[in-house]
Amino acid sequence: MLEGKFALAQQDYVRAIEAFKRVAQQNPTYLTEVVESLQICYDQMGQSHEFVTYLEHLLDIHGESMPISLLFKFLQQHKSECLLAKLTAQPQPNKTDFVLNQLYKRSSLHGLNYLLDLMLSQDNSATREQLSALKNITAQLLKNKPAYRCYHCGFTSKHLHWQCPSCKEWASLGPIQDSEFD
Repeated sequence: MLEGKFALAQQDYVRAIEAFKRVAQQNPTYLTEVVESLQICYDQMGQSHEFVTYLEHLLDIHGESMPISLLFKFLQQHKSECLLAKLTAQPQPNKTDFVLNQLYKRSSLHGLNYLLDLMLSQDNSATREQLSALKNITAQLLKNKPAYRCYHCGFTSKHLHWQCPSCKEWASLGPIQDSEFD
């Protein structure tokens, strides 16, 4: 991750992409930490379509183990119908139905937050105020949620530490998966 960030800062996008891809190979749970940087690299090189292809490749390899928040975030930013079609195995998928289906499989505040965004963008009825209130609640819950947990002692943090401040184990903190909410 550090090598990729350094290469990105140097505008060496090819080297940064190689480093960030190694993160996915070593431990896919850290994809959430590098996907935005990967996207920046591909965008800077004028190869946004290659980024989508790479995400599709990750889905083929990691499928269900890929963090659901990563998928929702990408869908939200890019409104990628081809990626959504691949995820749902349907030629013309309904994004709201897909998100609901994923939330049934694996609960997620990020997913719920994204679903509320979708519903608010489509809804013009009297329930809009209630949906907006739910959206504000989930946003507040996400804001206060720690992002990392030590797999050795259970310490949680909003920031990634290479050495756990609690038990002093090295490389024991990892991203909290959406299904790990307390």
